[in-house]
Amino acid sequence: MPKNLPVAETESLMLAYAQVNEQDIGQLAGRGALAAKDHQVETGRVPAKRFFLVAANAADTGSAGRRVVGSSQIGSAARAAFALK
Repeated sequence: MPKNLPVAETESLMLAYAQVNEQDIGQLAGRGALAAKDHQVETGRVPAKRFFLVAANAADTGSAGRRVVGSSQIGSAARAAFALK
């Protein structure tokens, strides 16, 4: 295999052989949520005591009774919701 593949071919190979499951998506979401929290706290925009990270629940709905933002490609449990209380 050549060391320098064209971008299009590299993308094609990655899409064909990459395996991602729900646990991987959940871990990615958790790391993203933690990074967002850390940034908000470190910049002083939100006090740490006002920030809570909770695991997603597929049955959760938004405040208006609508489903929280999700992706149809990876399932309804893959979503993020931000709210200040």
